[in-house]
Amino acid sequence: VWVSLVEVMPQPGNDALGNAKGAFVNVVALAATERDYKALVEATMAEYGFSIIKYADVARLEAWQKDHQLHPELAQLANQLTSRYPIHFDEFQSYLHEESE
Repeated sequence: VWVSLVEVMPQPGNDALGNAKGAFVNVVALAATERDYKALVEATMAEYGFSIIKYADVARLEAWQKDHQLHPELAQLANQLTSRYPIHFDEFQSYLHEESE
């Protein structure tokens, strides 16, 4: 199991975040390598109409827990991973950018 904090932005036509310009979300996924993890995250985010801005703290869950507190909701999502459902997102935390004119 891999985990990271992912910053995303909605692709044109995706109004899932309302007026927000982007969001942060913790993502857990079954993957053999970090490369496989990122490929799965990118493909799944694209399917939902999001582009990846950046990843933070990409690590195997066991290693990630040494530096971060695993909140119960994220632990539950990690425990629900299966070959049929190999990726889960925590709650999206959206943000608004100030637009310059």
